[in-house]
Amino acid sequence: MRAHIIKDGLVVDTIEVDSLDFMLGLIDGTIGGKGWRFVDGELFAPDAELPSIEENNSMILAQLEANDLKSIRAIREGDIERINAWNEQQNALRAKLMKD
Repeated sequence: MRAHIIKDGLVVDTIEVDSLDFMLGLIDGTIGGKGWRFVDGELFAPDAELPSIEENNSMILAQLEANDLKSIRAIREGDIERINAWNEQQNALRAKLMKD
């Protein structure tokens, strides 16, 4: 499989590996190539415009709010497994919020 080596948010090389566990800093290399940017788990072409902080955060905040509404049922039912999964998802989204 193709894998990109990421350093400081950039694809610095693409190699063939049996598994992404081969070394740290590898991501799936199906799309993109050297010089592409890797931001918040997504690849962007070198000439692609990155979303602004406001655009990025508004999408994440909307998803956080939607997830909060979905969690009410799990809380009412006392479904600990779904509540824990929800907490993990919310924390992962909060970590993606960009600071000024």
